[in-house]
Amino acid sequence: MRDRQKTLTTVIRVFGAFVTPIVSIGAMLGAMKTTTNCSSFSEVAFKFRITPALRAGGLGFAALMGAAGGLPPARRAARIPMTRALREIREI
Repeated sequence: MRDRQKTLTTVIRVFGAFVTPIVSIGAMLGAMKTTTNCSSFSEVAFKFRITPALRAGGLGFAALMGAAGGLPPARRAARIPMTRALREIREI
């Protein structure tokens, strides 16, 4: 049984060693092809620009989402006695 596991592990490792570079190169070539097409319709028609107002809005939205996701668990954790919280920790 142990020999079969070693064989299977070796086959998966070799397969991954050959497939990973091929897929990675394909992804890079695909990304280069799509990003170097500067005369596409969306670029010509809309002329996307990231302005300081858009950056500020994005940072504000990210801060709001972080607070909305982080404050409720933090408030709950702050109200639990420390000994109870330590007892309830589960090992992963």
